[in-house]
Amino acid sequence: MPIHLEQEPELLRRITDYLQAMFGNHLLGCALIGSRANGYAKPKSDVDLHVVLKAGVRTQQLGLRRQQLLGAEVHILAILESTLRDGAIDVRRQPMENVCLTLFAYRVLWGAPYFDAVNVMARKAELVATLRWLAAQNIVGIVDPDRLLVATIIRKLIWAPPLVERWQRKMREVGIQRTWDDAALNLRLSVTAEIAAAVDAPGSASPIGGPRLALGNLLALSSRHRNLSRDAKAVVNGAIYGPPFLSLAAYEAFKVARVRLPIEQYLSGVPPEGLERWIEDSAKLKGVARARIVRNRIKDYIV
Repeated sequence: MPIHLEQEPELLRRITDYLQAMFGNHLLGCALIGSRANGYAKPKSDVDLHVVLKAGVRTQQLGLRRQQLLGAEVHILAILESTLRDGAIDVRRQPMENVCLTLFAYRVLWGAPYFDAVNVMARKAELVATLRWLAAQNIVGIVDPDRLLVATIIRKLIWAPPLVERWQRKMREVGIQRTWDDAALNLRLSVTAEIAAAVDAPGSASPIGGPRLALGNLLALSSRHRNLSRDAKAVVNGAIYGPPFLSLAAYEAFKVARVRLPIEQYLSGVPPEGLERWIEDSAKLKGVARARIVRNRIKDYIV
């Protein structure tokens, strides 16, 4: 029988025990992600887990595995500590959302101090990227944390259009306030002298996505797979479909930034009202729908 939500604490306890037995001292942390962490799970919803491991584990222990536990289908994505840390501070090369670099909620089941430390780095990197992005559009002087959070969310959604679908789904399921609050826990941070210095540092131009970056992302993601033939397919499909996907994202960003939807109008008012309006207005541009078509062609190779 499928696990019911009232049984979830016992399920998560059993899963944590299972992971500790499986990975031993290599286990640094485990976080619950997906619908069960974000408040719209159904009794039959999968249990999605993000597991971080120390270097030295067997290659076979990394990657995505699926298994049944207490009647629930459990998805475990195991990565190395270096992968999480590098992804958390390199906001230019993450086409997929990462724990500690996320618009969505996650619940730490094991290793809270470790996740907290990485999250601090990630939030600073996100804010610096947002300030540089705004400066590239001649928008400077914003220090209000809520307005900066709106800008950060819009920036991330522009650069990864499929995330708009996830954001819209969560808004439908739990409402805009819960969706906003969850993102705020991960991404809100005040401007400090240290961050201002990082923004103004030489060579700190806002990163721009392109086909070469898209292919690099897909190659990096494909390297997580254990199956070499699957890796080969990922490389081929990445070369074919990666550039169009990034081009769609860049096209959407260009229209939003320069022509149709100037960002300034969404940074005024009481958040998250401006964010809701941006979601509605950007949906009319159809860019997300086009990006979804391309994403569906390659998603089996990059997950």
